[in-house]
Amino acid sequence: MHLDLLKDSFLTILEPTNLMLVILGLLVGIFLGALPGIGSSMAIVLALPFTYFLDVVPAIALLATIYVGSAYGGSITAILFNTPGTPEAVATTFDGYPMTQKGQSRKALGLAISASAFGGIFAVLIMMFLSPILSQLAFKIHSSEYFALALLGMTVISSLGTSNKVKAIVSGLLGIFISTVGIDPLTATDRFTFNTIELMNGIDYIPIMIGAFALGEVFSQLTAKDPHNIENTSTKSTGVFKIKDFFVYKWAAAKSAVIGTLIGILPGTGGAIASFVSYGVTMKTDKNSDDFGKGKPEGVVAPETANNAAAAGSMIPTLILGIPGSATTAVILAALVLQGVQPGPQLLSDQPILLYAILLAMLFASIMTFIAGRAGIQIFSLLLKAPYS
Repeated sequence: MHLDLLKDSFLTILEPTNLMLVILGLLVGIFLGALPGIGSSMAIVLALPFTYFLDVVPAIALLATIYVGSAYGGSITAILFNTPGTPEAVATTFDGYPMTQKGQSRKALGLAISASAFGGIFAVLIMMFLSPILSQLAFKIHSSEYFALALLGMTVISSLGTSNKVKAIVSGLLGIFISTVGIDPLTATDRFTFNTIELMNGIDYIPIMIGAFALGEVFSQLTAKDPHNIENTSTKSTGVFKIKDFFVYKWAAAKSAVIGTLIGILPGTGGAIASFVSYGVTMKTDKNSDDFGKGKPEGVVAPETANNAAAAGSMIPTLILGIPGSATTAVILAALVLQGVQPGPQLLSDQPILLYAILLAMLFASIMTFIAGRAGIQIFSLLLKAPYS
């Protein structure tokens, strides 16, 4: 990467309008990401009309930073209420919510914000220096690699479900069945649509994942002996988080950052897959793997590092290949086309400042996520004092 090019991209992002939009996008992303059912994709869709009157750099910088903010924002409700705001935060509920039940909500939120910032910064730096090489590697991914990716997903399910293999198998088969509903992308044949127009586009996995966790928590509270157990346990002590606490789990964060970046580069994957894979790898390589699911801090650090690293990594196939790295970047890809930019291999030669300006915007957003999130930990934890109903 040419230093003059990096300098020009840096100065472009530091323009007052662009910098203001980066901050605005981050705050909007955190807020919308924390609302269950919105998610990063819907957050960008809601912001898309506001980019019509902007130039291409501020427009895409706004959308990219909303992506970064929502990737962290989803962990807030995942940790506090066992209801992930985004699909990327589903794995965070496994240990984040038990930490809240132990009175460690602030520590869990602090670990999540630190891991999110670390994952985002790590991936952006890797993308800046290796994007040309990684784009060539991603271009070689074909049907056989996608099949291997599907097998990887099933392997993750089996590794996470070792405590109850029957449930793991049933949930995996149910997920495969749901994914087959709709029109086959290769043969255009109706599958399980039952002559219903609404089912032809398939079933969106985002409301399925978020709704399943939200309803599960509601049923859990209804059947509990003490339906307000979360209030009694989590408000006795909110825990304390210090920056040095994050470095205790530096190896889990490092592994997850690499996993998230690599998975993010693969077209069509995204942060949800990255968070599950990193959680499974961290659990399998930990000496005390039985503690996962009971409030183990590594169970928060791993998925939050990975999903933010995947957010930055997914921009590479989107910008350089014109292939969405995730569902969210598919919307960003549409925004690029609306701006008159043709994503693809020629983007590096035709508009290199655009590519690196977007990556720098995501880098700034990750740094500001750590600063703003640290200030907001106490505010977020106050949500637990509200009546649970």
